[in-house]
Amino acid sequence: MFEFIGVDKNIIFDFNEKHNEAKVPKNKYFIHLISVLGIKKRIFRILPKNIKKNIKNSFFKDEKVTPLTPQERNRIMNYYVKDIEKLGKLVNRDLNNWMR
Repeated sequence: MFEFIGVDKNIIFDFNEKHNEAKVPKNKYFIHLISVLGIKKRIFRILPKNIKKNIKNSFFKDEKVTPLTPQERNRIMNYYVKDIEKLGKLVNRDLNNWMR
């Protein structure tokens, strides 16, 4: 796969490092506000990785995200079903397994 997309096949990836983990915010309104205003992107673009991690940890609780209830999952699926169907037609692939 690496050769096909033009990436050095000898690169070693650390799959133990977690990226974009779901976390519970301490204040969801504050997180939403800084995201909507674009502050988060501007600040995080210039900060070193270790400082970003410390800042993120200060905004989120150390607890697991609650799984979706069946009702929440159905509501989300109903919201996106037409988009998934359109995407399937666009890329000429069967994406029905996305809707299970």
